[in-house]
Amino acid sequence: MATLDSSIVAVALPVIGPHLRLTYSEALWVQAAYILIITVLVIPVGRLADIRGPLRLYTLGVLLFGLFSVVAALSPDGLFLVAARVFQGVGGALLFTTSAAIVNRRLSTRRTGTGTRLQLYGRVHRPHLGPTLGRPHCDPSRLALDIPP
Repeated sequence: MATLDSSIVAVALPVIGPHLRLTYSEALWVQAAYILIITVLVIPVGRLADIRGPLRLYTLGVLLFGLFSVVAALSPDGLFLVAARVFQGVGGALLFTTSAAIVNRRLSTRRTGTGTRLQLYGRVHRPHLGPTLGRPHCDPSRLALDIPP
């Protein structure tokens, strides 16, 4: 979800931006805030997952990501959207960082390689779905597409 989200927003932003009356710099921050937060939190979240357990943090990530996807979809203006994307990025960092650890801990030693390959395949190819999924859903309310099932 976290990797797919950045490409969906990149495609939808040219349509959503005028609707929310975003300036060019505000539109850049909608995307950059999310990526920046994930980047900053990867190492601290990894360490915290080692201490607290990755499944607990992953669950928190799903909740945060889903909640702030709804908040982003309901954003009345650009500043609110950027703030929602920051907190969505926190959830995304929790998901992104802990998912590989969960896969590796849940599979037997013999199947860990296959699980890791499948998980990495999803990380690499999911962003390519963003243009496909993002363009038809450029209505601001469709940012809720990121809401976990």
